[in-house]
Amino acid sequence: MRILLASLALAAFASAQNCSNLSATNSANGSRLNIALTNGAAGAPAILVVGQTAGSTTVNFGIATLNLGVAMPFVPAPLGVTDATGSASISLRIPTNLPGMNLVLQGFTLAIGGISLPTGPGGPGLPGFPGGNLPMPTLTFCTSNVATAHIGN
Repeated sequence: MRILLASLALAAFASAQNCSNLSATNSANGSRLNIALTNGAAGAPAILVVGQTAGSTTVNFGIATLNLGVAMPFVPAPLGVTDATGSASISLRIPTNLPGMNLVLQGFTLAIGGISLPTGPGGPGLPGFPGGNLPMPTLTFCTSNVATAHIGN
């Protein structure tokens, strides 16, 4: 029973869902690679993970865990801040002399919650917070599907 309660408590602080969609176009040398994330969290930072192999990677942030479908090694890159519909996109020019390669891509948005400013006198400890306690911050990840793209010749 304790394990079940602990699991429920942890789930309340961090949740990861495959709730967004990522699309990418194949791109030849001299053209553009277009990447679009849709249905993510609105107004949230969007991150793109780029690797060469699909797999399973778990990243522990202490108060949250991010589960990815891209194997290490990979490179995280900012995709931008999502708009009101949870969308962000980028268009990258592919150099004319790039050798061909396959990419494995996954995007996610990151929502930070549980942080508030003091609104009145608090109890002993931290002034302004009820009982003198800081609220527990939360991280929520909205991961996308894993997409593939071929770039170069």
